[in-house]
Amino acid sequence: CSFEKGENFRGSFRTSASNGKPCLNWSDTPLSDIALPNTYCQNPDGSADEPFCYTSETETSPCGIPGCLWDIVCYTGIGAEYRGTTSSTEHSKTCQNWETDWPHPHSYHGDEYAWAGIGDHNFCRNPDKKGTGKTWCYTTSLNPYYWWD
Repeated sequence: CSFEKGENFRGSFRTSASNGKPCLNWSDTPLSDIALPNTYCQNPDGSADEPFCYTSETETSPCGIPGCLWDIVCYTGIGAEYRGTTSSTEHSKTCQNWETDWPHPHSYHGDEYAWAGIGDHNFCRNPDKKGTGKTWCYTTSLNPYYWWD
């Protein structure tokens, strides 16, 4: 995803969203002096509303990269792909490390949930593809009403 106008976007999109054409190397464009020398979508001078690329020597095209919602990290749908570093809940409870079962035992461990970003950290995630509709975590709270949030 890209934040604001995508001036700092460093993704790996290489094709135009509007016409499907491959991106030219920025070294061969009028922005070669400020763009990174690759074929990825960029917005090196901040002149466009979103990352784009040159598909010919004179034609530019937007890449259709979705905007980020917070922390410059994507959060879409139910948050299954969220990889941000938020480690407290909306009720200000500290998240429990996913690799521990204290104070709340759970089954979200190891490689089985690597696809959801579960690991040795306490960041909010959503390891249930059909789940709550947002990221969550087990908390360190001993209050039975906040064992997860």
